[in-house]
Amino acid sequence: MNWTHTSISTFIFLMIFTIFSANANAVVRRSNGNGPWNVASTWTPPGVPSSTDDVVIENGHKVTTGSSQKTVNSLTVRSGSTLEGATPGDGVNIKAWGDINNQGTIKTQDVSGSSGASGSITLDGDDVHNTGTIKTGNADSAGFEGAHGGHSGEISISTPTSGTVTNTGTLETGKAGDGKDSDSSGTNGGDGGQSGGVSIKTGSSGNVRNTGTVKTGDGGKAGNAGNNGENGGNAGASGSITIDSTDIYNNKPGSMVTGKGQKGGDASGSGKKGGNGSSSGSISASGPQAGTKDKARKIDKSGGKTETGTYGEYGVGGPNGPNGARGKRGSINFQARVELIMGPESIIIGGFCILDGGSGQIILNNLDPDAITCFEEGVMIISDGGTIDLQGNAPGIPIIASPIWDPIEDPEGEIVFEVESPSDILLDPGVMLDDIVFPAPPIVTADDQEIPTLGEWGMLIMMGSLMSLGVRLRRRTS
Repeated sequence: MNWTHTSISTFIFLMIFTIFSANANAVVRRSNGNGPWNVASTWTPPGVPSSTDDVVIENGHKVTTGSSQKTVNSLTVRSGSTLEGATPGDGVNIKAWGDINNQGTIKTQDVSGSSGASGSITLDGDDVHNTGTIKTGNADSAGFEGAHGGHSGEISISTPTSGTVTNTGTLETGKAGDGKDSDSSGTNGGDGGQSGGVSIKTGSSGNVRNTGTVKTGDGGKAGNAGNNGENGGNAGASGSITIDSTDIYNNKPGSMVTGKGQKGGDASGSGKKGGNGSSSGSISASGPQAGTKDKARKIDKSGGKTETGTYGEYGVGGPNGPNGARGKRGSINFQARVELIMGPESIIIGGFCILDGGSGQIILNNLDPDAITCFEEGVMIISDGGTIDLQGNAPGIPIIASPIWDPIEDPEGEIVFEVESPSDILLDPGVMLDDIVFPAPPIVTADDQEIPTLGEWGMLIMMGSLMSLGVRLRRRTS
C-alpha cells in the first residue's frame, strides 16, 4: 500500500477522532446511596458501571458486589464509604485501566453458621493507593464434630509495568476458622483452616511503598480427639506476605507481620497420634520478572518492622501414641540486586532469615541492638562485586541475634575474623555472614594506628594471634 500525504492525514484524523470519541463516552458514575453494584439505580447517572467509567463510591455509602470481575476506567472509594462482598463467601474483584484509590473500606464479609471460607479481594489498577482499610473476613469455625475450620480470603494487588502500590492504611486478611473437637470413637479432631496471604506485584519498573500495616490473620486451631477418638487434628497455618517489585520500601512506621501458627490437637485414645502444630506465614521481597534474576533492584527498610508470627506446638498423642510435629516460625527472605538498606529502628524478626544483596550492597548502618532476630538461622549473602556495610553500629552490641549452630563445612573450611569495630568491615564478594557480635574495640597505641585489611586479619587469625570470636563468615561455593 502506498501512503500519500492525504491518506496519512486522514489516518491521523481518524485516530484522534477515535480517541476523543472514547473519552466523550467516559462517564463519572457516582453512588447515590446503598445498593448492589449491578443495579442501575445505585448510580448517578443511572447505569451499571462499564469499562470506560470513572466510578466513585461517595462518603457514607455501601455498595455490594459479587465475586466476578468488575472492569472500570478508575475507582475511588471515599472516606467513610464501603465496597463489600454481597454475601459471606463473595469476593471483591476490580480491574481498572486507570487508578484505584481507596480512602474508605474494601472488605469481604465474615462467615458464620457453617465451616465456609471468606471471600478474597483482587485489585488490579494502573496505580493502587490505600489510605483506608482493605480486609478479608474471618472464616467460620467448624460447626459439627470433627469438622475442619474454613479458610480466610486472600488479598492480591497488582499493577502494570510502571505502576505504584502505596499503602499508608491497613491491608489485612481474616482469621482462619478453628477445627471442631471429636468426642466419638473413630473420629479425628478437625483441622484448623488456613488464613489468606497478602500478595503485591508490580511490573518491571514499578515500586511498592508501605508506611502502613500489612498483616495476615492467625491460622485456625486444631480440634482435639477426646473420649478415645482417633487422631488429633492438624492446626492451620497463617498466610504469607509476598512482595514482587523493582523497588520496595517498608519505612517507619510501616510494618509487615504474619499471623501466628496454632497448636495441634491432642489425642486420648491408646496409640493415637497428636496433630501437627502449624507454621506461621513467611515474608518475602524480591523482583517482579525474569531478567532481574528474581531480585528487586532496591529494598529499603529504614525504620520499618518485618516480623513473622510464632509457631504452633505439637499435639500430644494418646497413651503409647506419638506426638505430632511442631510448626515453624515463618522465614524472611529479602533479595535485592543493588541495595538492601536498614537503618535506625529497623526490625526483622523471623525463623530462617536471608538478606541477599546480590552484586550490590547490604547497608546495615546505625542499627539498634538485636535489630535482626533469627530464631533458626540468620544469613547474609553477597555475590561478585557486592559489599556489606556495617558502619555506625556500636561496638560490643549484637545487631543480629541467632542461636549457635554447627557451621556447614565447605572445601575452604570455616573462616573466622576478629574485627576492630563495625566501621572497619566491608566484606569481600562471595561471603555469607552470620551471628554478628562485635567485641569492644581494643586499645590502639600511637604506633599502631593503621587498620589491617581483611586479608591481613585472616593471616593473623591463622597465626593464632586473635582468639576471641567477632564475626563468623562462610564463603559461598555455589
